[in-house]
Amino acid sequence: MKILLILITTLGIATAAWAGQMHGGKPPFGKMMFEKMDTNKDGVITTEEHEASIQQMIEKRSEHFTKMDTDGDGSVTKEEAKAARESKRESMGKGMGGDMEEKRRKCMGDKDK
Repeated sequence: MKILLILITTLGIATAAWAGQMHGGKPPFGKMMFEKMDTNKDGVITTEEHEASIQQMIEKRSEHFTKMDTDGDGSVTKEEAKAARESKRESMGKGMGGDMEEKRRKCMGDKDK
């Protein structure tokens, strides 16, 4: 029984330590999204801020879709999606996972850093 308790405690501590390192000392994604949506930095997100954020996301997705739709026919084939994914991997030069700092910058809108 003592061994089981020790194992469970050790696993819990290891999991907590691993989870703390997952963000590399950076704020979690949810906090970053809140900060991005709270455009006037008053600590709350208003309906207007929320709707503006959603509109920005829609515009980004639309731009992404347009880039993938290489033949401009209004639809994306599996081949077009695969080509876009491969192009993205090559441009990032980091493999499939990409650079998390770069993803954070894009999410936060820090284009010049």
